[in-house]
Amino acid sequence: MRLMILCLAVALLAAGCSGKKAKDPQLINLRLTNDLIESLAKDDHKTALAQTVKLRTVLPESSFLSQLEESEISNIYIKQAQPLLDRGDLEGTAKVIERGLKDHPMNRYLLRCKQQLEQLGEFRKVIGDTLNPLGAASLRTAIAKLKTLSAAYPQSTFVTQLIADKEQQAAAMEKQEIRRAYDSLIYEYRILSETEPALAGVLAAEIAYEKDNIEASRQ
Repeated sequence: MRLMILCLAVALLAAGCSGKKAKDPQLINLRLTNDLIESLAKDDHKTALAQTVKLRTVLPESSFLSQLEESEISNIYIKQAQPLLDRGDLEGTAKVIERGLKDHPMNRYLLRCKQQLEQLGEFRKVIGDTLNPLGAASLRTAIAKLKTLSAAYPQSTFVTQLIADKEQQAAAMEKQEIRRAYDSLIYEYRILSETEPALAGVLAAEIAYEKDNIEASRQ
């Protein structure tokens, strides 16, 4: 925020020294600038936005004020959304940002917030899929997605450790599933050998084929 205030002061000073005739007395410009700086320091985004709009009528060619106006518009909605995000209410947070985009559909900051919220929602879902897998295959899929998404959270030791732990779990689950499938084949073979000898012969061939996988899962 201090950097923004400093940039504002420098930008308006440069505009005031451009040599162009001011549309309003310089004293009014300075008072508006001072009021805007105070509002920014207080994080009073609604007042800062109104003051920025006033200054833009005085300095319509200021690209800095144009960017500041867009930023303060987004800050009004972000300030409303932040408490919801802090409580983990992604749906409520997204509704606030969507309301902002409905009024200001081209606001770059709100569009970026929407993208980040979508990514965070996907991240939360993948974490849930990783913690509660339906099987080894679904766990492997969740781990792969988690690795991709974790690029946005490179400093998260939690994610790094979770991936390592779940890869070990996936390997163990795969071995268990192979053994269960093999045991199921044996069971079916025993039943069919008494009722359907021809089908039992087919299963016997499959059992022989799967035996190598069983031996590998025991290592």
